[in-house]
Amino acid sequence: MSTVRWIVLAALLAGCSRSTPELSSDPDASTQAASVEPWNPAGIDWQPFDEGLALAKKQNKRVCLVLFTTWCPHCKNYSRVFGDPRLVARAKDFVMIRVDADLNDAVARRYRPDGGYVPRTFILDSDGNIDPAAVSDNPRYKHFFDESRADSLLRAMGVAR
Repeated sequence: MSTVRWIVLAALLAGCSRSTPELSSDPDASTQAASVEPWNPAGIDWQPFDEGLALAKKQNKRVCLVLFTTWCPHCKNYSRVFGDPRLVARAKDFVMIRVDADLNDAVARRYRPDGGYVPRTFILDSDGNIDPAAVSDNPRYKHFFDESRADSLLRAMGVAR
């Protein structure tokens, strides 16, 4: 088996083979997120990695860094969370960076303190350092946030503010 296939298989087993988190009991939250284009480029000002870190430094803002892949079903689900109006409002206080882990191996390797699963989301300071307090409730995958609701990511963003 080729190296790329092993990497894909390992990523699937690490992040995408886990059971799907429970769906929201709040019908409004899922309806709002489902009606928006994935990753909500109209509502979230996504930046490339290097430009985003430079902007964070210049504006002295925290960063919300999302590592994803195009093939991961959890990433596809998670992309809809960014349609939540509460998250859109909170994102204005952060520099929002989205990186395809398959296309940017250096960033993907730099941000993997608890594994290379996807999606991984980090709250960083303006120098690109991980905020150890702004993590998910998941005991094994600290940077895997609820893929069906914005609440856990909003909590982490609130810790960082």
